Formats: sequence, C-alpha cells, structure tokens
Amino acid sequence: DLAYAIKETIARNGIKTKKVIFTVASGKIINREVTIPAVKEAQISSVIQANLGEYFPVSLADYEVTQSLVQTITEGADAGKHRVLVFAAEKSMIDSYRKLASACGLDMLNVYCSGASIIEAARGQRFDGCQAIIKIEEKYSIISVFKNGVLMLQRSINYGVGDAMSTALDPFQSEYGRLQLKNGVPKRVAK
Repeated sequence: DLAYAIKETIARNGIKTKKVIFTVASGKIINREVTIPAVKEAQISSVIQANLGEYFPVSLADYEVTQSLVQTITEGADAGKHRVLVFAAEKSMIDSYRKLASACGLDMLNVYCSGASIIEAARGQRFDGCQAIIKIEEKYSIISVFKNGVLMLQRSINYGVGDAMSTALDPFQSEYGRLQLKNGVPKRVAK
C-alpha cells in the first residue's frame, strides 16, 4: 500500500526526520491573495481568520484555512502591510493526508497547494528582473511571475501536459491511425 511504499522509501534513503509537509495539486483548494494591515507576523493568522467572510463569500464550515506570506511591503503608502495568499482546502482531503502521515509514522506539519510550494521554493532564490516559473501538471498548469524575487502574479490554467500531448498528436491521427493518451502515454487505437 501507499503508506508502506513511503516508509520503505524513507528508510532506503536514510531520511531521519518525522515531520512532513504534503504538496497537493488539486482544483479543490481555493485561494485568494489579500493585503492586510501592518501587524506583527505572529498576528497575521488572527487577522486572516477575522476576515475570512470577505475573502471567501462561501461557507467554510467544511474547509481548513491556511496562509502563506508573500511579501511585507517596504515602500510607499502601503509600507508595513502584508501580501498574503490564503488557502481553503476541504477538511476531508486534509484528514486523508493526516491519516496517511500517521500510517507512515510521520508528523504532518501542513498541506500546501502547489502554488504555495512554488512560493516557498522560490523564497530563498535571488531573482533579478522579471522571472516566470511554470509548473505543468497533467491537467493544469501554474504560472508564477516574480519581479526582483517578489511574487507579482500567480494563476492556474486548465491546460496541462495531457492537453499538450493531445494537441501535438492530433496531426498524426489520420496518417498513423487514431492515437489516445493513456496515463499520459500515447497508445495506437484501431482506425
């Protein structure tokens, strides 16, 4: 099973930590970027919780909410304010990852969506000028645009490698018979 495979991989690679953060690619995670007033970083979560109704005009009874600090603004009229990405994920999905972590003997710290993981991975990098990071999944892609190391824009689009493969294979269908993608791999189908 999956828990056994994860435990075996951890042991085989000599990984000693028991703390885990899962990165999830899912359309079931909703997010919003918000700008909040100048508060201490330890108070960001409280400010987010107090204003959830403004960020997500839906019932969040079945969701868990987390956030990721994008930037503390240092110049201009908004100096001191914080740009924060707020994420809401279905509790049932988060619970399934908690159970998986427990079955693996791990302590789950958090579940990030792919977009937040990109921000965290880029946080320690130094970008000069404008840079784009594009993460392509099977069914969708995430485009993150940074300017001098600060996230300026992040969007998910419903176009992934599976769509690209289908588009690329389309011209070959008449000459070579009909091709279909099975788990991302082109397979010939009878004419």
